[in-house]
Amino acid sequence: MTHALARPRAAAFAAAGLLLAGAAAAAEPYAATGFPYLLVGFAQPINPSLAVRADFGSIAHHSYTGSTSDNDFKGSIKYNRVALLADWFVAGGGFRLSGGATFDQAKATMTASSHSGKITLGGVQYDAPSSLYYVQSDLSFPKAMPYLGLGWGHHQSAPGLSFNFDLGASIGTAKATPLKASPALASELALDPQGASDLQQESRDFQDEVRKLKAIPQLTIGLGYRF
Repeated sequence: MTHALARPRAAAFAAAGLLLAGAAAAAEPYAATGFPYLLVGFAQPINPSLAVRADFGSIAHHSYTGSTSDNDFKGSIKYNRVALLADWFVAGGGFRLSGGATFDQAKATMTASSHSGKITLGGVQYDAPSSLYYVQSDLSFPKAMPYLGLGWGHHQSAPGLSFNFDLGASIGTAKATPLKASPALASELALDPQGASDLQQESRDFQDEVRKLKAIPQLTIGLGYRF
């Protein structure tokens, strides 16, 4: 997976290097923060109405926990992305509309465990007396997605410090692997004639909910420097 991400990352920064060589006077390296947590990139204005950009954003690793009336949840999120974008400055100033593509490594894990000694699967409660009773799934987004957004900055202007803002999203449908029961929980489910059916129903319900996720948002602010 690392090699798969490295290829688009290398392509993005190779493209940025070509732009730099073509018009160094207007070059603008920049950095931003928000979501993703850290983003670095390079912008190249073409004319007062158009600029192109390449950037890399990352959430190296983020853990989460949660709880409902039925189950407790925990997991981790890992997100890296390379973006190749074009900016259209609709009024000739800094406000712009942006479009392009992102090449993504967007993955998460989810573990659902017992809540008050019970775990609910398919609407049915099963005994889960310890942390050894759980179900797991892996979530992911497509490796390549279109991006649409709006923002401010990266336009032609005098050399010096610059401000940038982006609000947008990479558009694609998330998916999840079927829920897998831990060995302890699988043994518990095997004792009930409906156990396997309830696990399958819970898995279908979970996958349906995950498929409702249709985008990865971006909301960042940052600074750059025009040469």
